[in-house]
Amino acid sequence: MVVAVFLGARPTAGFGVEVSAVRKEGDNQVIVEAVETRPAADRMVPQVVTQPYHFVAAPTTSGHAVLELR
Repeated sequence: MVVAVFLGARPTAGFGVEVSAVRKEGDNQVIVEAVETRPAADRMVPQVVTQPYHFVAAPTTSGHAVLELR
């Protein structure tokens, strides 16, 4: 199974996302934990639209996915 998290358009470089865990909870729920990173306020970053994403392979399971983004 492949799990993907997409953040959508961000206004500058320096944004990112990383899937930190995928776990089964109960009979029909898959929790996808992801961490979003943002550029520090005092950093100089390119003014270019970015679209952060992360793909991970996980054991095959059934159920609906719930994203926990930190």
